[in-house]
Amino acid sequence: MKHLKKVVASALICAFASTAAFADTVIYLVRHAEKQSDGTNDPSLTERGHKRAEVTAQRLAAAGLKAIYSTDYKRTRETAAPTVELTGVAVTSYDPRRLKAFASELKKGTLPALVVGHSNTTPVVVNFLAGTNYPLLEDHQYDHLYVVTIKEDGTASVAIEFVEPLTP
Repeated sequence: MKHLKKVVASALICAFASTAAFADTVIYLVRHAEKQSDGTNDPSLTERGHKRAEVTAQRLAAAGLKAIYSTDYKRTRETAAPTVELTGVAVTSYDPRRLKAFASELKKGTLPALVVGHSNTTPVVVNFLAGTNYPLLEDHQYDHLYVVTIKEDGTASVAIEFVEPLTP
């Protein structure tokens, strides 16, 4: 009987370990929050943008993020900053000119992850990850939070949440 208990316990541990190893993985993707119109190519966030970044961080606080990626611009780094502060996860820069390669690296990387990008990059990365065809975001759209779930068989699904305040 003692041997049977050990066998059952070992089987349960192996089953749990294999389930955990093949759990769905999640990648969260957002466009940077509202930026200032200061006439430069690298503006900071507006007050509203900072508030949106805080709300996004609160939304992702319990997501168990293991990686945070951002392009190397003030507005994207400032959008990621509250999440960095809450999670203690450092930001890794990515090249917005290499989106297909970046998406491929993301799938193999440390997950769950947050990716902060731009109106013309964030949906593109989502499309590369999930095989979807989301359009680019319009200049006034800052509220989309794409949640890409990649299953153990490699298939992916996308849910879009909206971060307050909503934009038209």
